[in-house]
Amino acid sequence: MAPFGTANAGPVQRRTGAAVLEGKLVRNVARLAKPPEHTPRERETWSKAEVRKFLAKASSDRLHVAWRLSLYGLRRGEVLGLRWSELMELAHGRVIFESYGAYAADPAAIAAMLDQAVADMQDRASRFAGRQRDHTPTVEDPFTVLLVDEVAFLTAYQPDRNLKTRIMSALATLTTQGRAVGYAVVGDDPNGGDQ
Repeated sequence: MAPFGTANAGPVQRRTGAAVLEGKLVRNVARLAKPPEHTPRERETWSKAEVRKFLAKASSDRLHVAWRLSLYGLRRGEVLGLRWSELMELAHGRVIFESYGAYAADPAAIAAMLDQAVADMQDRASRFAGRQRDHTPTVEDPFTVLLVDEVAFLTAYQPDRNLKTRIMSALATLTTQGRAVGYAVVGDDPNGGDQ
């Protein structure tokens, strides 16, 4: 996350400025805030030799092309050919989600879906315990991806405290324990990036 003054002061100043114009505020106090100093640091990059070594190692990987594209600076979604705005319009994919899994738009239904995913994940973890450490997708135990749109609405801005607690607990459990047994959560970044 960027320091307050470099990325977040502008939107706050614009919103409070708009509130002044609308007569909701007497003055724009956000303009009085002095942003902290920020000195960007130089990023370390790989040398040509390091890139060649990486590509040689990755050449036998089934995602070799994706690794190569990522070296050109493409983000994960771009490597997959997705624009974030298209990916996060999940309602357009409702038929697909319901054919291969489930879809929910109501926060209570989303909480129930996440609770079920946690229960399924924990069941799988107990079956795997002592038998295997890594997940290999099978028909019986597929790799499960949960796409969650509007994470901030479901967590930080959720007015129902019980629902907020359920959702945050389920997301925390899935993101900290899910990888080893084949569960992944993909959510949106409220700052506009893709995660």
